[in-house]
Amino acid sequence: GLYLPSTVINHDISSEVLRSLGHPVADTLTFEDGDGTILATGDSFVSDAEVRDALAARADLVDMEGFAIASASAHMGASCRLVKHVSDHADETAMDWPKQIDNSARVLAEWLVNMY
Repeated sequence: GLYLPSTVINHDISSEVLRSLGHPVADTLTFEDGDGTILATGDSFVSDAEVRDALAARADLVDMEGFAIASASAHMGASCRLVKHVSDHADETAMDWPKQIDNSARVLAEWLVNMY
C-alpha cells in the first residue's frame, strides 16, 4: 500500500551514546499531515526476518532514505512530506525488490496525479 508517515526515526544511530558525549542528536522527526504510520530509516538493507521483526516493534515501515530527506528539509526550513510505497517485505525475498520498482513507480505517480 501507499503510506504518508507521521513519524520517521533513525534506527541506525546510537543516540543515547552520542548525547552522553555531549552531541545533540535528533533521531525522531514528525509530520502533522501523516497517516499515523512510523517509518524507520537506516543505512542497512533489511533482508533478515529477525532484524525486520525487531524494527517492527518500533515502526510500521523501513527504508534507507526517509530520515535523511526529512532531516535535510528541517535543517533548511523546507516543508517535507514522505510518501512511501512498500516494495518488499524486508525478509529473505527482499532481494527481489527491483522487480517491484515499476509497480511502485506507477502507484506513486497515480498518487501525485490525484493530489496535484
